Amino acid sequence: MKRVKTLVGGILGVVGVSIFTAVYLFGLLLIFDILFSSGASANEGIIILTLLIAIFNIVTIILNACSISAWSKDKERYSKKKGLIITTIIFNFIVSFYDLYSLITAEESGLTVMLIYIIAIAFTLVANILFIIDLAQEKKRVSTQAIQEEKIAQ
Repeated sequence: MKRVKTLVGGILGVVGVSIFTAVYLFGLLLIFDILFSSGASANEGIIILTLLIAIFNIVTIILNACSISAWSKDKERYSKKKGLIITTIIFNFIVSFYDLYSLITAEESGLTVMLIYIIAIAFTLVANILFIIDLAQEKKRVSTQAIQEEKIAQ
């Protein structure tokens, strides 16, 4: 059974988180370049935190990409992928909240950067909505199929 919402959600999740990650890493490179060229030193804790956020974003991209593979699986294989999809939804929400925080604190970055953050937030939230809809519809599909199999058995 084809689950188009899972496919589209995975693609939107990959694109949304990739957009944010690219802007995030580009901004970090600029900030660290300015810091180190001026002779200032960055706190090791800040460097570690920024690297952890970047790694978290990359893991979220990988989870979204892995969730795409569930779109064409049969119901047994799809049910095994539900944990992956739920984990992807949680990671997407965390990235969306951080995107929102970045949007709020990026008021001096300019309109273009703020629009990019808005697009990234929209993509990840729509991806989550599509994942959740498909998970809910899968429950209905399984219960409907069980009822039909029960009627055939009688």
